[in-house]
Amino acid sequence: MSSWIDSAKWAKYLSKEGCPVCNQTPKTRPPTERSIDGLSVSRFIADRDACLKGYCCLVLKPHVIELYELSDEDSAAFMRDVKVASLALKKVTGAVKINYEIHGNTIPHMHMHLTLGRLEIHSRTAPLTGGGGLPRRMRTASLRRSSNK
Repeated sequence: MSSWIDSAKWAKYLSKEGCPVCNQTPKTRPPTERSIDGLSVSRFIADRDACLKGYCCLVLKPHVIELYELSDEDSAAFMRDVKVASLALKKVTGAVKINYEIHGNTIPHMHMHLTLGRLEIHSRTAPLTGGGGLPRRMRTASLRRSSNK
């Protein structure tokens, strides 16, 4: 069952005490997970059984759900960690593009997925939207409202 559907489970995950990331220990980590590096505010990890070649993840060390919860210093440090991790991934894999994704749909603890871009994606002329993007006027109006706050 998705964490979104189980409201009690979701509420538990939102707290540091119930967060599966914050409460993970070396004994409870998946045996295939490897810590690549501990960066300033995040852990850079990979899983040898990942379904995507080159897949890695940056997991924030403090318990944070949304980017706006970070201080200016920690958000800048997180972006520096992203920069270091993506450069390392590019050097190791020779990727032509690194893709960055933040969801939190299953576990809300802030983490960023880093995946390798694929050549067939870059040869397309239209952006990938996943088919469910907001109409342009809704996106524009939403951006205007949020920038005026």
